[in-house]
Amino acid sequence: MANMGASAAEAPGTASSAPSLAESIQAWQGSNSTPAGPDFQVDTPYCRSIWDTPGCTTAATLPQVVMGPLGENISRTEIVVTNAGPVGRACDLALLFHRGSSQAPEALFNGRAAEGNFIRTNLPAGGARIFTLTPADPAELAVGAVSVFTRAPCSADSLDVQGRYLLEHEATGEIDEIFSVAGQRPGEWLSDGDCRVLTGVFGPGRDVGLAVVSGEPGQAAPPGTELRYRSFDLEGNLIGEPGGLPVSGGHEPQFPWDFSEPTIIEMCLRVPEGQSEFHAAVIAVGITGTGDDIQWSDEILVDSLKPYDRIENALVYDSDPETRLGDEIFGDVIVDFQNDDPGRNSHGGPVCMQHANGRIVAFHSNASDHNLDGWSEYAYSDDGARSWQRYNKFPYSYDQFLRDPQHPVWVEEGLVTEKGTAVLFLTHFDRNNNDVRSGSGIMISRDHGSSWTEYAPIDGDFVGYPCAVAVDGPTNYVLFDSNSGHHVLYVSTDDGQTWTRRSTLALDPDKWYGALCIMEDGRLLAGAYTHRDEYHFYYTISGDQGETWSPQERAYVDQKIRDPELAYLGGKYYLHGRSGSVGEGRGRFVLYQSDDGINWSDGIVVSSDARHLDGYSHNCLVDRQTGAPKELMVQYSIIYDGLDTNTYAFFIRADPAP
Repeated sequence: MANMGASAAEAPGTASSAPSLAESIQAWQGSNSTPAGPDFQVDTPYCRSIWDTPGCTTAATLPQVVMGPLGENISRTEIVVTNAGPVGRACDLALLFHRGSSQAPEALFNGRAAEGNFIRTNLPAGGARIFTLTPADPAELAVGAVSVFTRAPCSADSLDVQGRYLLEHEATGEIDEIFSVAGQRPGEWLSDGDCRVLTGVFGPGRDVGLAVVSGEPGQAAPPGTELRYRSFDLEGNLIGEPGGLPVSGGHEPQFPWDFSEPTIIEMCLRVPEGQSEFHAAVIAVGITGTGDDIQWSDEILVDSLKPYDRIENALVYDSDPETRLGDEIFGDVIVDFQNDDPGRNSHGGPVCMQHANGRIVAFHSNASDHNLDGWSEYAYSDDGARSWQRYNKFPYSYDQFLRDPQHPVWVEEGLVTEKGTAVLFLTHFDRNNNDVRSGSGIMISRDHGSSWTEYAPIDGDFVGYPCAVAVDGPTNYVLFDSNSGHHVLYVSTDDGQTWTRRSTLALDPDKWYGALCIMEDGRLLAGAYTHRDEYHFYYTISGDQGETWSPQERAYVDQKIRDPELAYLGGKYYLHGRSGSVGEGRGRFVLYQSDDGINWSDGIVVSSDARHLDGYSHNCLVDRQTGAPKELMVQYSIIYDGLDTNTYAFFIRADPAP
């Protein structure tokens, strides 16, 4: 890494070689910008100067917006505000373009001037508005922040704020999206002592920087406030401590570093003692210069320093700084029956999914040992899987168990459609008849899991184990291991309302469990397991949306596989499950990677725990931060003494850097 000791005022690294880009960076750093106006004279929070009511709030802040000339291009910012609050409630809304503790150059909102760079409007229930910001002086690059305000009955949680920064080529009129980023809510601002981690995975010629602004417009930072840094390599080894960045509360875009290798930067806000009311909104910004072309990209901010384990073109991580890939236990605990409810088991029914409102849900069983005497529960997270609200009983399953413990019903699969409808696939069991599956059906939610339709059979008297799902645009798939022994595919094209049996797969009847994913070229890849041959994953492929299937083939996996699960992310296929149930190395949780979904890499041991046969698992694509690329969340179980079972999650982030 170069220039890690450079001050924020020094020029960035190699990306500044292009004259047009250098001029743009200077403007970003304030040396070529319109002088800031006087400090705001407002109440705290700022929205009290808009609505004289205690129920107002700063709903979100976009710490960095860009408008004006950039080389041969003209930049503009689009902001989309959606009323995502309770049904039937309109929201009063206001937007301000500012520079934290001072005014910003004049901007146009949707082509019109707004006095003081401030507009006020409202959002109907369920409505959205788009605001396009351009500079009043088309020859000037205007840089600053945008804050969005609302008041009761709406709150920060009522609004979804998205920013999109666009470039339009002056000569051709072609438009490119530079990057998208979500507005930061008050809970995401840095307070005194808060630390975040910037993972800067950049190649030569790329710079990474920060834009900092006070969380509340008009709020000045006490003298001595600063961001302090430490830099680490991807193994978690300390590289150095770059100089701190003084923070004033004004808009401060800085590009102090030039990266030549993947690097982790820890940044912590320090406010002088006794003056800790100051909050800062911080966004990480990457910039690349290639001739006259300019590109920005936001980088993900996570909540704590964590060494990232690198596999080919991907990073694998959890949020525990003490754990590494291959430890006895790896992952963030979702269910802690070991300590919270000894004697209970979460081994069965793992299902993860993300609702359209961003909530991540992880279903699991609550049973006695490895039995069916229990029900389905779920944990949920509203902050990108950083914290979990645990042990929520799924009412239909729990009520059924209370009525008749000999005939429980569990959630065993789930998906969210393209339109945001959630579909759960449930199985009824008969404990009086060798725990046989006795019914297969669905329940649907159109309000992000707040309520569910009545249980309905999926298809007459069909019964099977729903073992995998996939969503391909308007087409939704669920794979069953039927009671007859054959794997069958069901399809819905009406947003999950009805399901039709499409085909029987070319897998032998002795194959069980099941896996399914959409391949890069749109084909379907499905597979299953047999205890007779744990060193191979048996698979079949469909090129016509599951109408017909190729003959069954098998793929070698060196660490074995049981209860396989498939996924595709960022040009790579992933296969995970238990490392078999017999022989040496059995019972661990293992991950494989592939370029084509057929030939698999050497197995990567995720958890080396070998006390019991662990590893029932599931996966789902999630947005951990709105506007950032999707990541793969993998949910899996680990059994302890007495068969108490916990559930964990880890994450895979696509990363093309070498």
